[in-house]
Amino acid sequence: MNWDNIRQETDTDFVWHTDTEPVVEDTKLIVFHQNEKGFASFQTGMGLIGSRKPVLGIFSKLFDVAAYNSIPEPSFPEWRMYETFTKSGKRVWVLRLTHIHNPPKNNMADHTWLYTYPVVRDVIKHLTGFGVNELIYMTANQVQASMGYDRATYINLDTSDLAIMDYNNADDDDAFAVNQYGDEYQLDLVTVVPAWHFCSLFSSFCGNNKSNLLVHCGIDKKNFVDEKSSATLSAYLQDEHDIWFSYDGKEQIQKIQSLLHDIETLTEARVLDNLQGGYMDEWI
Repeated sequence: MNWDNIRQETDTDFVWHTDTEPVVEDTKLIVFHQNEKGFASFQTGMGLIGSRKPVLGIFSKLFDVAAYNSIPEPSFPEWRMYETFTKSGKRVWVLRLTHIHNPPKNNMADHTWLYTYPVVRDVIKHLTGFGVNELIYMTANQVQASMGYDRATYINLDTSDLAIMDYNNADDDDAFAVNQYGDEYQLDLVTVVPAWHFCSLFSSFCGNNKSNLLVHCGIDKKNFVDEKSSATLSAYLQDEHDIWFSYDGKEQIQKIQSLLHDIETLTEARVLDNLQGGYMDEWI
């Protein structure tokens, strides 16, 4: 390395894996959390990444990292970011969240903001310094799978549906989410950590942002691995944002799906351990 590739924002450490400092240019940031129900955004995100190596590792003492690990194939404790480009040549950074501070259970104190806010703030501050001015956070409408979910009040999505919230308009009383065709839902949308945290802080700390989208896909309640909702997310990125799978993205998704099905059937015990921070294969 011929530059100071390790930077710090407050208590968050950023380790760049590039030979030179990234140039400052307009950049779209796509964020997903790999451990959501159905794993739809995880599949789509890894399809964008393919076999690319991460350009950035993000470390924080506030991460909910497990105490145990496996040797000789340890999982990694950091968030990882990858670089790709649209077909028109615009830089896209894809941020893979490997773990988060979990939402509180019933009758437990809610410390989610305490542990989530600092690192999300630091990430946004650091990346906007290199030109990030658009955000897409991909997530699943997870709460619709909960018992007692009121479909008369809240959006309930099929695997072919999306609910897209323009977070720059989140304070408007009549700002409802829309589907991928621009049709407005006349229902409320419930979102959880860290999805709205990223969008809210991006809206507050990136004053020149051009786009700030919170994109929800549906939940396939019948399948552990939600391939249909992932395909809906992928089509939206291609059609609306010129963001396509990498050259080996489909192969990467097939590997991910195979590994997730191993978790479902519990045929390989170590897989459960590695879901927390990473996976056993080096390409992940």
